Amino acid sequence: MIVRFLGLIAMIVVLNACQSAPARLARHSCESELEQTGRTVECMTLTVPENWSEPAGRKIFLEVAIVRAAAPLEGLPPVMYLHGGPGGGVLDDLAEALGSPLGGELIAQDQDWVFFDQRGTGRSAPLLDCGEIALNDAGPASDEVVAQLVTCGRELSANGVDFSQYQSRSVASDVQAIRAALGLDRFDLYGLSYGTRVAAAVLTHAPDGLRAIVYDSPWPPEAKWTEPGPLWVSREVRELLRACAGDSACGGYGDLERQLDALAQGWLDGADVSHASALALFLMDSVYDGDMVRALPRTVARLAHGDLSALAPYAAASDAGYADALHMAVMCNEELPFESAAAVRANAAGDSIAEAVALTMSNYFAACEGYFQATPLR
Repeated sequence: MIVRFLGLIAMIVVLNACQSAPARLARHSCESELEQTGRTVECMTLTVPENWSEPAGRKIFLEVAIVRAAAPLEGLPPVMYLHGGPGGGVLDDLAEALGSPLGGELIAQDQDWVFFDQRGTGRSAPLLDCGEIALNDAGPASDEVVAQLVTCGRELSANGVDFSQYQSRSVASDVQAIRAALGLDRFDLYGLSYGTRVAAAVLTHAPDGLRAIVYDSPWPPEAKWTEPGPLWVSREVRELLRACAGDSACGGYGDLERQLDALAQGWLDGADVSHASALALFLMDSVYDGDMVRALPRTVARLAHGDLSALAPYAAASDAGYADALHMAVMCNEELPFESAAAVRANAAGDSIAEAVALTMSNYFAACEGYFQATPLR
């Protein structure tokens, strides 16, 4: 991913020399998968300043797609979709989303929908990614992963990336740039997860033309993540395992909650805690993913009987599903300055599942060495 980034630097420098406008829109053909959805989709690239306070400075590129309404209602403005993360994307999966039942019911029925990969993510450029490392929303899996993240952040900074400009308020300015480039007088926002935090930034800092917001799975600016996070994961996992114990079709596995507690505590007490770290990342993914949730009782039973294959993808390099460096830039500058690793561990104490998740979530703080700005950006 770093090589791809370096290749983009030259293109950015050339465009900086020949272009002084704060934002510039260039339309292009859409990928064949989008064209085959049967929907009317328009694709484009918007060039914007990395730093909105320096409009003639370094430029970055945002990939944008408009899905036209199937049966537009007069007077309804477009909906701009804000994807989650931080560090997620939307355009790579847009064709699949449009073909899904939910896409057929919700997306671009009576309003146009505008999708874009936020700065540093997806198909936008530069892509702030560190390659395949053992990281997800439970944090970096180990000291080795922390070192990889720090190195990645330093390399990107050395190549000109200003991490202070990759945060929610800058994305709010990008939303206004997209609105202006498309000539929209009004627009609605649909924010999902981290996208709700961006929506709050739009409402606070750049509300021109904003008519309405849908907050889906809100993550408000005042909410904390790492300090309560391990107990959240434990709560959800325990609730599922207890429900299994009371279900005739599922209860044959025995006391799964007790088995998982014993497994996690044994790994935490042992000299090698790598299994506990892999368990933390696995459980975090499990509570997000419907298929993994349904399989969790069976998987826990297998873990308890020594089959650790479910943990293998989390014990080594893996794809977090988002741009790692962008994820870290937001976490380190908007979230973690208001939390502490000591509180993460203290809150989890006495709950073996939470303690395993706290093991990795507390690693976030050390990794911020490669991304931290002097002043918190929230």
